[in-house]
Amino acid sequence: MLGAKLYRLFFGFEDAPEVMRAKVRALQRHVPLLYTILLVNVAFVSITHFKSTPLFLSVIAPAGVGIFALLRATSWLKLDPETLSDDEVRARLKSTIMLVPALGAVFTIWALTLFVYGGPYEKAHVTLFIALTSAACMLCLLHLRAASLHLALIVTIPFGLMLLQSPQLASKLMAVNVAVALGAMVV
Repeated sequence: MLGAKLYRLFFGFEDAPEVMRAKVRALQRHVPLLYTILLVNVAFVSITHFKSTPLFLSVIAPAGVGIFALLRATSWLKLDPETLSDDEVRARLKSTIMLVPALGAVFTIWALTLFVYGGPYEKAHVTLFIALTSAACMLCLLHLRAASLHLALIVTIPFGLMLLQSPQLASKLMAVNVAVALGAMVV
């Protein structure tokens, strides 16, 4: 019974066909916003780290992921949920649930890698990027709770563990602060 509940929490989206279609309609409005928030925040973090990081981390990787994000946002904008079959609606929701953890991991790894570069302001900017971007993206995925939950876990755990290993008390407290805020959003 617990296994079924956990499965539904992390992978569940199967509802009546009209409910799933309504989720796709809601995501169609919010996912392009998600990618816009992500692109803007990635660009700003890249700018603040441009002089202190290798070109791959400050320009090439963000540009590659940015192109992917633009393509995904465009595909959501062009989508007409009313013309999709029930199987296509189901497939769209399932692919979103599977893609969110992968993208969340990519951005978290990128942010964790950037964190070692720059001074305290750049490190604070990365922390702010992780906290605010995660929260905004989770809200954009609100209609697909499993995807939002995946994002919270993929981002919060590794970034929180990294901050907890810091000798600075402020970093440790930021880790707890981000975990509590994102945890509250999940609930």
